Amino acid sequence: MFGSIAPDFDVAVGLLGGWAGAGAHRGVTHSFLGAVAFAALVAVVSRKRFRLLFTACLCGVLTHVFWDWLNVWGVRPFWPWQASFRGNLLHEGDLPAAAIVALAAIGLWAGRRRAALLCLVTLVPAYLGLQLWWRASAREVAARELPSSRTAVYPAPRLSCAWMVLSSDESHMRIHCLENPLASRLAPVRTVALRGDSFTLASEQSAEVKEFREKIPFAFAE
Repeated sequence: MFGSIAPDFDVAVGLLGGWAGAGAHRGVTHSFLGAVAFAALVAVVSRKRFRLLFTACLCGVLTHVFWDWLNVWGVRPFWPWQASFRGNLLHEGDLPAAAIVALAAIGLWAGRRRAALLCLVTLVPAYLGLQLWWRASAREVAARELPSSRTAVYPAPRLSCAWMVLSSDESHMRIHCLENPLASRLAPVRTVALRGDSFTLASEQSAEVKEFREKIPFAFAE
């Protein structure tokens, strides 16, 4: 459990270093090299049952990296190579995914290890397959209904709107919802007029704003 939450200790760098420090999040602590180094450190410090503690901690960290890779922000697993990989399949607050993990955890706690493993190896791929299909459906509907707009598709946190489509054109930004994978139309959620005042134009010339928009996936930045 310690290994599974340890990668997010790097948020302290962001708290101390501002935006520049925040850029370190999901870097070395969310990498394969960092996972091995951290697991070895825990095992060495404990001085007991090195192999068992190393394996347990390593698996915990890799579990964290796996789930973070599946959301929109992604991870840099091959650090120090800075390339980021993101699955864009799950929201960080995805309830069905959390339920699958909780079910497996209950099985382990009850001593049903084989049942817990079977739960993970069957339900996790099945759910990710559903999300892949749902995302493809959202992109097809968006391309059909919003042919003249720039669009992007992201997982959403609510069961009633598991996928959202964000779009922008010359005058507006819009949020739409695809309520189920069989839906043939987008449900509008919000429309915001693009600002063209002096403050917005000046902000867009800022080096910090440009860096933010380049590093963060479309729609979140804008």
